[in-house]
Amino acid sequence: MALSDPPRPGAAEAVAAARRAGVRVVMVTGDHPACARAVAAEVGIDPDPVLTGRDLDGLDDATLAAAVASTPVFARVSPAHKLRLVTALQAGGEVVAVTGDGVNDAPALARADVGVAMGSSGTDVAREAAGLVLADDDVSTLTRALHEGRTLHGNLRKGVAYYLACKAGLVATVAAGVLTGMAVPFTPIQIVVLEMFMDIAGSATFAAEPAERDAMTRPPRDPGARFLDRALLGDLAAGAAALFAAVGGLYLVTASQTVAFVGWLSGHLALAWVMRTERTPVLRAGLFANRFLPWWTVVTAVAVWVVTTVPVLRETLRLTPLTGPQWTAAALVPVAAVAVLELRKAGRRAATGRPSG
Repeated sequence: MALSDPPRPGAAEAVAAARRAGVRVVMVTGDHPACARAVAAEVGIDPDPVLTGRDLDGLDDATLAAAVASTPVFARVSPAHKLRLVTALQAGGEVVAVTGDGVNDAPALARADVGVAMGSSGTDVAREAAGLVLADDDVSTLTRALHEGRTLHGNLRKGVAYYLACKAGLVATVAAGVLTGMAVPFTPIQIVVLEMFMDIAGSATFAAEPAERDAMTRPPRDPGARFLDRALLGDLAAGAAALFAAVGGLYLVTASQTVAFVGWLSGHLALAWVMRTERTPVLRAGLFANRFLPWWTVVTAVAVWVVTTVPVLRETLRLTPLTGPQWTAAALVPVAAVAVLELRKAGRRAATGRPSG
């Protein structure tokens, strides 16, 4: 008679996805080494070498630290062994996540940087010790959560860079007008309208942006790295400079607040389109992959036409009618200036040696 407890459906795919994302997967089990090898091979984990709890008892901390760096499977281990393995990995600088469902997993779950308990089959002790609980007990949920986490972090970075770039560009444009002795490029009511459009675009666009194509093939980020790192500050500065050069230049040449107003609305939209991805070209990312931005582009274009053609709105916002060449310049110059930022993505891809997706 033989008994079999096969891996859950999707376990092998989840292990492969984690590896592609730069996450090392290690099996730690109380089962017999032969059983551990068979299951490891079935889900795509290298089945050799295998260290047992008895082997671990004969290793000092320094030797154990070297062993855990290259051993994919640990069998016949006790709760104390699991805790020691987590501690050794952390001592080597690893960020450790542990999954488990039993009472014997609780010490390791509590010690891990991320403890993940099974919500359906897991014990109360395991759920209390863990930081996360999988309601469906499906290990593939972890890779989906990893994907969502990377998407959220990436979109937050891009949203912050976009928002601060708009603010910096706006301040620079206003300051340039004042320093040159001209009137302020925007009236207070115009700034209120610009802020409204920027805030909605900044919040909704990046919340609706899907993950970039290489989100699950990049290595994990350093948890100690600064959020406002050099790359993000560079994107921020480049975006602000592009807006300032386009809108400030238009205003200095035309001395028209209306041209500056329309140019800014065109530029802030173009910047949102470009900054919605960090590495993938806009056209390759898909013009309609973002559910919000195409609609917001149309809404902004219609709003600009309405406020510049309806007399009562035009007077309220202190705008003036524009000629054909002024319309063309206000709409296209900011787009052209911001489009240059696409070259930064090409340089970034060349530096990392990765394709654009």
